[in-house]
Amino acid sequence: MKVIEKNADREAEIHVHVAGKLEALEEYGEYIDAIDKAICSYVPVDEGHKVRVFGRFNGTVSYSPIPCPDDRC
Repeated sequence: MKVIEKNADREAEIHVHVAGKLEALEEYGEYIDAIDKAICSYVPVDEGHKVRVFGRFNGTVSYSPIPCPDDRC
């Protein structure tokens, strides 16, 4: 997944793999998170797979606390 924010200097790229496999897993079902507005998608993983995630981010970052919607935090 690659995301470039319009009118900003920020971009991010993530690759999800199954350990031992060269090809990245396919993404599907992209949506925007209702709480923090993150761009999200689903990645199919079978039970027992060990997942490897590689990523990179470029640009400026500002921190703003995001309220926790339930008792998971």
